[in-house]
Amino acid sequence: MKVLALGYLPKWRGGLQTTGLATGIFDLHDTVNELNHGIDVTLVATDVFRDEAVVEHTKVVGWSKWLLVNHSIKRFYRLPFFLTKAIWISRRTKLISVLDTFSKLVMLDRAIDKVNPDVLHLHGAIYAYFTNALWRNKLPVVLRLHGLNGFDETINNYDRYRVIEKEIISFNYKFVTFVTNAICENWKLKYGSFKCPMIPIVNGFNGNVFYPPANKIEKKYDLITISGISDRKGQGRVIDALKLLKDEGIDLSYLVVGNGDVDYTAEIMAKAKADGLKVDFMDYYPQDKLSELLWKSKWFIQPSASEGFGKTYVESIAAGTPVILPKHLPIVQEKGLLTPINCLLTKDESVESIYNCLKEIDFDSCYDFRVVANSIARFSWAGLGESYISVYKKYCQ
Repeated sequence: MKVLALGYLPKWRGGLQTTGLATGIFDLHDTVNELNHGIDVTLVATDVFRDEAVVEHTKVVGWSKWLLVNHSIKRFYRLPFFLTKAIWISRRTKLISVLDTFSKLVMLDRAIDKVNPDVLHLHGAIYAYFTNALWRNKLPVVLRLHGLNGFDETINNYDRYRVIEKEIISFNYKFVTFVTNAICENWKLKYGSFKCPMIPIVNGFNGNVFYPPANKIEKKYDLITISGISDRKGQGRVIDALKLLKDEGIDLSYLVVGNGDVDYTAEIMAKAKADGLKVDFMDYYPQDKLSELLWKSKWFIQPSASEGFGKTYVESIAAGTPVILPKHLPIVQEKGLLTPINCLLTKDESVESIYNCLKEIDFDSCYDFRVVANSIARFSWAGLGESYISVYKKYCQ
């Protein structure tokens, strides 16, 4: 069975010129290919700027302006159809432009011609609209959803997402998977059920990238956050809590890895400097080297106001570094994932809750990083890939 998945390629993979930072989409499909159980996934990547490539176990179809123009010339009679669909999608979602949508539809059409897939795999509520924008074929479509954005007031245009997420239920899919059980069940409560099977298959971690150190490593930082920088992720609230602790004679070190909201980043950097806090900022670090930073850190903290899943928590634990997070996040409800062995929970994402939690931690004590890592061994992509393969074979063959 040949599957074509529309998604992104992680920036560090394969030495390609890319701009994407997502890893979950690639890791899922690359694991399916690695297991080699008769499901062959090709990724059409919006952030790979060449015709094709092979990255690890996955074939990748990219694009360039010339490739899209050449395809458009050869398939010129399809362009009015895609333009009409692009206008329809842009008007329905009100979040993506006509030109961007049109380009992606042409890119996807080119990949379909090139791969001739048996199944199309789409990710996210907006891309679900592409289900109704395929040129004269009845390709079965599967969809993976990463969050419940319509009821998350911390997300820009959440009210618009609510309309989108409600509408995509009426489209035709073979099956829909969700990154947590909580999101799947909440979706049913908020919107109702899809007309196809709704299957929770949680996100995992790439064991080739996130793993514990061979030997104990000296800790340089008390805390680390690896994430896009924004108020929703909470790096600034950690810094505010560190200031309160310093006023009481507890001076913790903190490493912030990532980039994002420029104004917010400048604001929290200035605040940390003005308060004389031991906070370092690292704009970018290769994805396949992040374990090295986690090994040098005592705790991973990310007090997000909301998350679809929160894969960074799992990746940190897999590297042997326990995590601190608010108890309201969906990942907390996943059975057997977060335990007293690998995490501490705060009451919420507030500065007060972060302060209260950090104040109680004995940062001089040691935990067994191997025990922490082993606590989520079954959530590696290898096992989750087997689950995905079984679902493909059940509903798409």
